[in-house]
Amino acid sequence: MGTKRTLVVLDDVWERLIMEDLGIPCESGVKGCTVLLTSRDRDVFNAMNIQKVCALRILPQNESWFLFKDKVGTCINEVHLASIAEEVARECKGLPIALVTVGRALKGKKSKFIWEDALQQLKGSKAVDIPHVLAEVYNPLKLSYDFLDNRHARSVFLFCSLFPEDVDISLEHLTCRFLLLDGYDEHTVKMHDVVRDVAIFVASQEGRVGPNCSSKDWSLEQFYSDCTWISMFPQERVELPIVLNAPSLRLLLIDNSKESDTQMHDQYFEATKDLNVLSLRYISFKSLPQTIQLLENLLTLQLEFCALESISIIGELSSIEVLSFRSCHSIRELPPEIGRLTRLKLLEFSNCISLERVVPGVISKFVQLEELKMIGSFKGWEAEKNGKETRNASLNELQSLYNLRCLEIEIEDFTLASEEMRLSRKIVKYDIRFIKVLYLNLEGDGSNNLNLTQVQNTKTFDFRECSTMKKLVSTTSIDWRFGVFPVLEFLKLKDLPNLEEICNGPIQAGSNSFNNLKELEIFDLTALEYLWNSQNQNVSLSNLTFIYISGDVTSYAIYFH
Repeated sequence: MGTKRTLVVLDDVWERLIMEDLGIPCESGVKGCTVLLTSRDRDVFNAMNIQKVCALRILPQNESWFLFKDKVGTCINEVHLASIAEEVARECKGLPIALVTVGRALKGKKSKFIWEDALQQLKGSKAVDIPHVLAEVYNPLKLSYDFLDNRHARSVFLFCSLFPEDVDISLEHLTCRFLLLDGYDEHTVKMHDVVRDVAIFVASQEGRVGPNCSSKDWSLEQFYSDCTWISMFPQERVELPIVLNAPSLRLLLIDNSKESDTQMHDQYFEATKDLNVLSLRYISFKSLPQTIQLLENLLTLQLEFCALESISIIGELSSIEVLSFRSCHSIRELPPEIGRLTRLKLLEFSNCISLERVVPGVISKFVQLEELKMIGSFKGWEAEKNGKETRNASLNELQSLYNLRCLEIEIEDFTLASEEMRLSRKIVKYDIRFIKVLYLNLEGDGSNNLNLTQVQNTKTFDFRECSTMKKLVSTTSIDWRFGVFPVLEFLKLKDLPNLEEICNGPIQAGSNSFNNLKELEIFDLTALEYLWNSQNQNVSLSNLTFIYISGDVTSYAIYFH
């Protein structure tokens, strides 16, 4: 530790730790290092011979009332709620998590009957035994769960408990199904560990299996036979049953990332015919079990890091709306059978690095598709050849996707994109990466190349790794009633070493061009001298709140009008 004084904080400790194993010396005579531990289990401190234990006391009544009022909002000032609101706050026992949770549940509720019902539930709830959860905490959290607006919201809340503790949960996982905290990423949420413990208990009471079931549990059919949800994150090798006899099952989530040798038998789905959601990670199969075609009610199928080679059988699942493959490195072809899935709303092949063929005519059949994500996988789009047979899909097929709102693809040849790709006005987000730019010159016909007039409703624009790009768009043929990207909110330009200017041409004053831009990110634009030319490009950045510049850059001039 040297001569400096050091503070080491170990948060949320649940078992005895040996300081030496962490590189923290504890011999007598060693000074300069203080270790602070937090835990909800006093036995941990006893086992470690902690020198001084400081208990965090509950909030005093006045602070409790102040916190509760802050979370409830102005409705707490209603005269008819004054006395009962104070009683509800007292039933939270001075516990911050209870005060915050109940306060948020009652926010905006002006009916005295609702408050009386809440008070009755807090007073009348029976004590439950949940490991690591105080009895005084359960009742307020259960009340908040009961007060969620509808069954759908309660299902989303319980669904979050199926993920491991302290994990950031991608919002994409929640799209189709809330006591949530902001995750470390704006696209994630996180569940407080106490809230999660309560949610797991509630889920178990409602016949759902949490993520802590062991390999022994799976040998007992009665353990899962009546479940509606099953979530499993095994820490050891699990022997799955030959047949999963769970006729009431609606959701099955198996994450086998800790032990990749789990096998799934062909008969596995024989008795789960009402399954709606199936998510499998790190399962060792080259082809899906034959009985998967019995899942006539399956709406979502998500496969990640599976050694899957053939996916033709999925074409039998005509009800699927969400089909996602992530990092399935053995898939080589999107076969014609997948074209039968005409109800698809989301199709994803992210990071499926071996995907080299998309059979022509398949993608154009997904007329209800809203999201297509293929970054890190297929990039061999071909040109349409006047009725002649091609090996791969053409970009022209994207024109059949009238409901498409999100597009993420890679293209080898920008010239092909400029000739064939016409994007729908409904697209609000796209990430198009040009892997091999053979020719790009946006002077003169640039707007036609990008088909600028058809993407005016785009809110997110991301360009990267286009080594020959000199101009982003041409503005010489713009309809000035609409301007250039008037609703664009996020613009990212990365690794464009020859980019000289964003717009090649004038921008008229009052055209609302880039008027809604909120975030601008620039990385390694060594040839760019200015963002917009002050002499003939009138851009008002009145909504710009964030600018990020990184890498080897020259000085940029930014002019505000």
